[in-house]
Amino acid sequence: MKELLQGVFGGFDAMLLAIPLAAARWILVAFFVAAAGASFLLPREFIFRGAPDQRWYRDLRWWAIGVTVPYVLIYAFVG
Repeated sequence: MKELLQGVFGGFDAMLLAIPLAAARWILVAFFVAAAGASFLLPREFIFRGAPDQRWYRDLRWWAIGVTVPYVLIYAFVG
């Protein structure tokens, strides 16, 4: 089974091992930032669906940023 997996994923594994760890860390940070930013592409009606009002603390786009900020800080500045 190990040989089968190495045959299937060997090239992908070699490609990932060629990326320096510092670059991989910043690629991950960019992914987190892009994912949080992509939440702002959602329509306002979808964000506030089922909410009794449209107050700022019910806006899920801001919650997405709030959730990803700790991860960005950890990966960007720790390590």
